[in-house]
Amino acid sequence: MCDLGESVSCSKVFTSRWGRGFGLVQFFMAKDSLLNQPNSVLGLLFYTLQMGLGLSLSKEAAALLVLSSWMSVAGSLYLASILAFVLGDFCMVI
Repeated sequence: MCDLGESVSCSKVFTSRWGRGFGLVQFFMAKDSLLNQPNSVLGLLFYTLQMGLGLSLSKEAAALLVLSSWMSVAGSLYLASILAFVLGDFCMVI
């Protein structure tokens, strides 16, 4: 991966409990549950949904697009805080 040092390690981040299901799914489902997917899989599903909503012409789809975008901002802030304050790591995947 992109491990550059002790505090810059994507392997540490991706293999942590927060690397799957935002670290939250395991509280409701088993760790090996089909719903406890890596965050990258959840991201692909999310952006596919965003693209579909963006292509729709309905007002409901536009409202859902805005709502889901704000939810993704909240999710990103959550994961960034876990990264900085819990894991004490920095991972920038380009």
